[in-house]
Amino acid sequence: MKRFEIHPGYRRYFAAATPDEISRVLRRIEKNGPLRPRDFETEKVNWKGDFPMPTVAKITMEFLWRTGRLAVTRRDGREIVYDLSHPIIPVLHLEKEVSREEYIDWNCRESLNHLGVGTPSQVAHFLDGVSKEEGASWCRRHQDEDVLEVRSTHADGSASGPKFAPASLIDSLRDIAEPPSTLRLLNPFDPLIHDRERTLRVFGFDYSLEIWVPPKKRKYGYHVLPILEGERFTGRTDVKVDRRKARLIVLGLWWEAGVRRTKTRTAQLRRELHRLAKFTGVPDVVLARKEKGGKGDSNHISGFLG
Repeated sequence: MKRFEIHPGYRRYFAAATPDEISRVLRRIEKNGPLRPRDFETEKVNWKGDFPMPTVAKITMEFLWRTGRLAVTRRDGREIVYDLSHPIIPVLHLEKEVSREEYIDWNCRESLNHLGVGTPSQVAHFLDGVSKEEGASWCRRHQDEDVLEVRSTHADGSASGPKFAPASLIDSLRDIAEPPSTLRLLNPFDPLIHDRERTLRVFGFDYSLEIWVPPKKRKYGYHVLPILEGERFTGRTDVKVDRRKARLIVLGLWWEAGVRRTKTRTAQLRRELHRLAKFTGVPDVVLARKEKGGKGDSNHISGFLG
């Protein structure tokens, strides 16, 4: 939480959270209890882009949440309701002091456990809470103890440079089950594809999140979900939930080069989309009226739901 107050990138993002706005928000919540951003009358932030702009109140409340002075007490539908931290977070945790050394150890260990195998830079980048130097130093300090140096092979067949893995992972390799062969849709924020460059090197899958890209410049779409089968990414699909009409709309579908559109693969994708629709609370899956243009000729949704 402390890094949000000093990190240059976060300070630029939260520039609208001025001391006056912070004081105003805290006073209102202290007086009236839990509030939502819409309970404050503020203008929208002045950012460049073709996406909806948040209000100054929303940015301020998010900054206070990220720095520990506010906590999320509940949600009203899709809206977050914030309260002061003390009524929500037990004092035992809220006021506990953690040394920098303890934090680095926790951060790097958690990152490496999620990555499985990674370079010191990837370890540092995963939670973005330590520097590359701190990540590299941590890996060296624990090398040959509970962290082992390993080599791996990239998707293109090339050998990697030195990487690190938890010793417990290496010890348990024989016991790790084979990945399920069934088709699955991944969230764009899944740890497996958290690092886009690593995803390209390890899996040969070129994926990027285009939420912040202007619509006309997007290759695929706003909320494109990677398609994973076993150890291989086989495609991606752009979907959108229309809550007014209670349906999940398939806007586009792109298979990777060399991936055949078989009956089994299509049926598995249909089942996964219906599972996603159920998860999001809508009963139907439909195709967009008009197919979107995509990369090359790999957009195939005509007759897909038949």
